[in-house]
Amino acid sequence: GVGLMNDFDVGILPASKVSVFYGRVFNGMFQYSRPYYAKPSDTSLIELESTYAGGNGGYGLMFDIAALNSVTFKTLSINVKSTSFNGIDVSVWTLASGDGSYTGHETNPKDWECILTSTVVGAGAGNPTIIPDELFPDIYTNAGRVRAFYISLKTPDLIYTTTSNETYLIAHNDDIQIVNGVGFTGPEFSGDIRPNRAFNGAAMYVTGTVQKTMSKSFATTMGGSNSALGNMFDIEALRDITVKRLDIVIGSLKEVHVAIYTKDGTYRGYGESIAAWTQILSATVTGAGPFTPVRMPEQEFTSVFIKAGKVQGFYVSLNQPELSYTTGTSVGFAYAANEDLTLIEGASLLLNFGGIFEPRRWSGVVYYDSVTNNLVSNATSTPISSNSSSSADPMAPAKA
Repeated sequence: GVGLMNDFDVGILPASKVSVFYGRVFNGMFQYSRPYYAKPSDTSLIELESTYAGGNGGYGLMFDIAALNSVTFKTLSINVKSTSFNGIDVSVWTLASGDGSYTGHETNPKDWECILTSTVVGAGAGNPTIIPDELFPDIYTNAGRVRAFYISLKTPDLIYTTTSNETYLIAHNDDIQIVNGVGFTGPEFSGDIRPNRAFNGAAMYVTGTVQKTMSKSFATTMGGSNSALGNMFDIEALRDITVKRLDIVIGSLKEVHVAIYTKDGTYRGYGESIAAWTQILSATVTGAGPFTPVRMPEQEFTSVFIKAGKVQGFYVSLNQPELSYTTGTSVGFAYAANEDLTLIEGASLLLNFGGIFEPRRWSGVVYYDSVTNNLVSNATSTPISSNSSSSADPMAPAKA
């Protein structure tokens, strides 16, 4: 470092009155604490510890947790050798398809989804190194399902224990069972795979479903050269969503009156049936011209909840033929989608509830809230029977 001095004292003075001496070494001592991550403060959290017995280690471990009751995993703790202040790079994976055992997926990275990548400070062998719960996404698993986890480090610091029984239950309670896994001698799906390896750490979870509501938007194409009085189209919900607003494309700068309607199920077969529809918006707005969505007043829009797997019909109607759209491919064709919803081709209307032309693609933006349980799956894997564990302690030291 540098030393600072003037004729009277060491301190802070104008630069012109301070002498600077380079190549100086601080004499003293620093006191500090290592930033270990504490357990989550959620009082409803349940923790099931497997073991911290150690004995072997490597870069990674795949293992299963069977859910006897519906649970939401909040985070994991692991057993690592290192206490390096620089931290340990850790990633956590689960099967992209949702539930199911790791068995058969050990060597195929495409089968997995990385849910977390972080750097944690190791607490050393035999102590829980907790993955921060604020970085760990809620992982919901239905009762009777199995959830696979793959923990991978960039260094061979992960500690696990060798067992003698492939289906040995490392730990269990009334809600979950932590089952034996396989170890990896290389990072991220590389190296040798060593069977009969027991996860060292703990699973932290709550029972039941933890729902997260996220506000999102999804834009389609912003219109073409076609225009009409209205569009009918369908939205299929892939997750539970609540449509909060629909913005539309008006091909001119004129002031127009907008009416939006909805119905349960598809619009098809109800293009001329006024009684089948419920009005959810009535407003007067000014067009912004081609390819530019016009914001609908959200306070005038009645929200529409669509349950996952259900289809909801929508009808946007103007009092002038200024609603922009594009020609479609075929009726019922899914022309735009994301992880929450699918937009399905519909019809243009030259009259109010009449003059139907198909297929047509509505142009605009869907604003919605998505209520999600992260990585929910309908897989049919079943938990390991509790009598699969050996009566003798199967854990024994062996080569990694």
